Amino acid sequence: MSEDESTARIAQGGVETWLDGLDWASPQEATQRIGRLLSDLRAGAESRGDAEAAALYHRILDRLDDAQQPEAGTLAGFYRDVHRPVPGEMAASVPLLNTARLWMREPTGGSSRFTHGARVSVVVTCFNLGEYLYEALASIARQTLPELDLLIVDDGSTDPYTLAYLEFLIERGYAVLQQGNAGLAEARNAGIRAVAGEYLCCFDADDRMHPDWLARAAKVLDSDPALGYVSCYYRTFDNEQAVYRYDHPRLPEMLVENQTVGVSVFRRQAWKKVNGYCSEFRGMEDWDFWVGILASGYGAAVIPEVLFYYRVRIGSMYSTVRESGTYMANMALLLSRHRRAFEEHWPSVVLLRTRRFAELLEARRGEAAGFQLQLWQAAEQHRSEIAGIEAQALQLRSEIARLETQALQLRSEIAGVEAQALQLRSEIARLEAQAVADGIRLDELGVWSAKLTQVLASQAPGLPGRAIRNLLLLLSAPAGSRHWKNLSLWLRLAREPRRRAAWDRMFDAPAYLANHPDILASGVSPSLHYVLRGYREGRIAAPTFDTGAYLQARPDVAAAGVNPLLHYVVSGNESPNL
Repeated sequence: MSEDESTARIAQGGVETWLDGLDWASPQEATQRIGRLLSDLRAGAESRGDAEAAALYHRILDRLDDAQQPEAGTLAGFYRDVHRPVPGEMAASVPLLNTARLWMREPTGGSSRFTHGARVSVVVTCFNLGEYLYEALASIARQTLPELDLLIVDDGSTDPYTLAYLEFLIERGYAVLQQGNAGLAEARNAGIRAVAGEYLCCFDADDRMHPDWLARAAKVLDSDPALGYVSCYYRTFDNEQAVYRYDHPRLPEMLVENQTVGVSVFRRQAWKKVNGYCSEFRGMEDWDFWVGILASGYGAAVIPEVLFYYRVRIGSMYSTVRESGTYMANMALLLSRHRRAFEEHWPSVVLLRTRRFAELLEARRGEAAGFQLQLWQAAEQHRSEIAGIEAQALQLRSEIARLETQALQLRSEIAGVEAQALQLRSEIARLEAQAVADGIRLDELGVWSAKLTQVLASQAPGLPGRAIRNLLLLLSAPAGSRHWKNLSLWLRLAREPRRRAAWDRMFDAPAYLANHPDILASGVSPSLHYVLRGYREGRIAAPTFDTGAYLQARPDVAAAGVNPLLHYVVSGNESPNL
């Protein structure tokens, strides 16, 4: 089905109807059809600046995200990455930024999807993450919670694409709070102060949430006023693929490790009670915040399902917080801020730490045993491969010895043929001199040509080399003396540097070989071939030389059967008669 037919069907029945009509029982065929349509839409949008094609492209990707087939989600991720901008490239290229603007879009429903002053508020913090921001906003817009407030906090972004996309969102009515770079904690606190929601959710600009997350979290908080926040299981994606299930967001477990997801929904009163997020941390603000809420007397709950998707990027805060120096500094700050909780629960903290250490040690032992087994298996495989390689090496050495013997024999045969060729060239030179002295007695050269050709032809199959092939061409004389006249002129040209230089200027050897691949494949000299045969076959070797006009002006050259370009270079107007 062509792009026009597919887009026509989509226009009639909608994206959903068209995608549902695909045969997902054959996922490869279905994804190929979708991929072809997406590629056509992308090319059409960028070549014509067609915003409608770009919008249709995105509608298809959004529908694929919601599809149940795993192949659909994979395909959507691939084509979304095609248009994920690279901030460094955007900064250096205005055309790239203009093209990127074509692909900017807002979530389904636009800014009207969100209600200022709603009971649940989401604060999205963004620092140079414009390339991922749409995905975060789209996951918020797909929430099943009817009324929802949204505020984007720009924490001093500097890259051109992020700034352009934020401007795009502001133009479309989205609430964006812009401030100088103050760090994650201060950005969240500023956003919370700017919204009115009773229940709050802080969300990073590169993450995603399940459509039911906010509705279910709010329902849990409504059911128990003693709860300060609600957590859930989460899945990492991008540079890590794992599922994390933490079931004990309580003291003392939370003093040993953070068992609360960063996107947890919490009460505004709990935020006020602990004075918000602490800006002294670098990468563990969440953990400190949750411990503070629990230490202040609130409880916490967990929805035991994966309702949050956390992106792990190279160089992200998640990656750097695990570095030992950063981790130890954050732990020291956590201990100093919550000393009373640590002192109250220290026996349990020690026991939990000890158990955690034992679990990690056992896990490492299992990993070490598995790694040792892998090493042993790899060593066995390498030993087998080495034995095979050694057998091949022995066989190759034998083959090399055979080829060296054959090469020695061929070199001996070549030396013999070269000696014969030298003797015959000497005889040709003698006959050439005699022909000049006696008048043109060139027919005798044909006899010697036949002799040398016969000798070389019998040896040539086993003697590779351009010289042999050139010699065969040189001596393959047709009936008559024209061949030898041209050969005589060519030898004269070769002996005179001035004329040889003139020939090299006029005869375009590379073009001759490019236009005649059979000559290139034969390995003979292009100049020699054109002198002796090429001109008679109508091959063109000098675009600046008009062969027909020269022969018309010099009928004596035509009558003598001499190569006109060769005659012009060697004789020109100096020797009008042959």
